[in-house]
Amino acid sequence: MRARGRTSSFVLARGDDERALLEEFRDERGGDQVTLLGDEAIAALPVAAGTVTGAALLPLDLRVDPREAVPALAAWLSDRGVRFHRGTHVGRIESTEGAVVVRTSRGDLRGRRAVHAVGHDVDRLFPDLAEEWSVHRCRLQMLEVDAGDLRLESALLTGTSMLRYGGLSAMPSAARVRERIARESPELLDVVMNLMSTQRPDGALVLGDTHHYARTPPPFDDEHDAELLLREGARLFGRPLRVLWRWRGIYATSPRAEFLVAEPAPGLRVVSVTSGIGMTTAFGLANTMVDDLLR
Repeated sequence: MRARGRTSSFVLARGDDERALLEEFRDERGGDQVTLLGDEAIAALPVAAGTVTGAALLPLDLRVDPREAVPALAAWLSDRGVRFHRGTHVGRIESTEGAVVVRTSRGDLRGRRAVHAVGHDVDRLFPDLAEEWSVHRCRLQMLEVDAGDLRLESALLTGTSMLRYGGLSAMPSAARVRERIARESPELLDVVMNLMSTQRPDGALVLGDTHHYARTPPPFDDEHDAELLLREGARLFGRPLRVLWRWRGIYATSPRAEFLVAEPAPGLRVVSVTSGIGMTTAFGLANTMVDDLLR
């Protein structure tokens, strides 16, 4: 199966501290992973004129449309003999007599190995494990907006993104970036904003995102979060944005690690991405887990 997507992302610096962080990141990762842009390339970026003081290109990034990718993956696996039990509830998983038994609403499934990978719902079947890892849920809010004739050839990330992703937030200048944002725009840190954008095939922009944490998130979305996203998006692109869609996502989060990988019983793995990088890393994590189990 060939991935249908666009490559590369840009990380924009809109301050000297953010530019210093990108330089540190380039020095850490090397020019093949991080390329700093010159003035001419920066001026060509589709953002508000005169606001960007530096930018880095991440050429190895690949973006796919999840609305196409998820059903395409399922179809590809099905063609290769993978059986999907849809509309089936798993109530319990047991390890017994050298086998793993999955108790479902349509009967038992038995095998030598099993992987329980249900994202934020670790506590449904393994509450003790979720407590041990301090797994909570993060509720994020995103928007899809109409930006007229604006076109993005690559994803765009900003200074708030530098505070969200481990590779960038580990740089020495990250502390100064956080201190400045806390001083100038503390409301962005209050909602743990990650201002970033990609463009869908139909031209609409996906604009994200804000975050709130709880063991069980409330069902209510705060319009203040959407207003902040629209305000910051309009500043980034230098134009008004019209909301087309609003949605929320829920993912697992843990202060202990970015990935939960546990073996509560022989032949059984419980796996979850306990940070905000699930869509970014899930395929690689799945490949590593399967290779390890089959080894």
